[in-house]
Amino acid sequence: MGILHRGRSALVRIFVSIGFVAALAVPGAVSSADAAQISIVALGASNTDGKGVSRAEAYPAQLERILRDKGLDVSVTNAGISGDTTEGMLNRLDSSVPEGTRLVILQPGNNDGRGGKRQGYRVIDPEATAGNLESIVSRLQARGIAVAIFAGYHGVARDVAAHTHSVFLGGIRAGVPAAAIQPDGEHFLPEGYAIVAQRIAPRIVAMLGRGRH
Repeated sequence: MGILHRGRSALVRIFVSIGFVAALAVPGAVSSADAAQISIVALGASNTDGKGVSRAEAYPAQLERILRDKGLDVSVTNAGISGDTTEGMLNRLDSSVPEGTRLVILQPGNNDGRGGKRQGYRVIDPEATAGNLESIVSRLQARGIAVAIFAGYHGVARDVAAHTHSVFLGGIRAGVPAAAIQPDGEHFLPEGYAIVAQRIAPRIVAMLGRGRH
């Protein structure tokens, strides 16, 4: 009986081990909590940063909430810096956009045309702006990251988007009424950033649905 009992115990251990391995191999056997979260980075200047409002009221945070309400497991990182230029964004690209990022929303801003404070108020000409944007987009695409671009000061963003097969989002002020803009006439109130987030959300959902670029 002792030998028979030991034999049965060994068989049980074998079957349990096989079952455990099989469970690991079955799709869906791993908890959904282990699924990778979709990472989006909003790279830009003051209207990405949310100058004059809290980070929770800036458009990236509001966009994240909208996308999550649609059932998407996403994070939208705010990599906006007030006063930045396309040159500054290019220089900090690798540190601002970590590995694993799925999509970048690029907001060139207006600082190239008047000189950004982070670059000593040095004006950047349109050709240099276009070159900076091309470099940003090509480097991101080489990493398998999709890119959506807002219009910028020199009006070159649309051409860059077309040339690089990126998504052009139009001007960030599109659809934002004067009542939703701060007294400086440039930066938005929380409700203005809400309009931005609501307007671009369907485009971002569509891009995520197409998978990696």
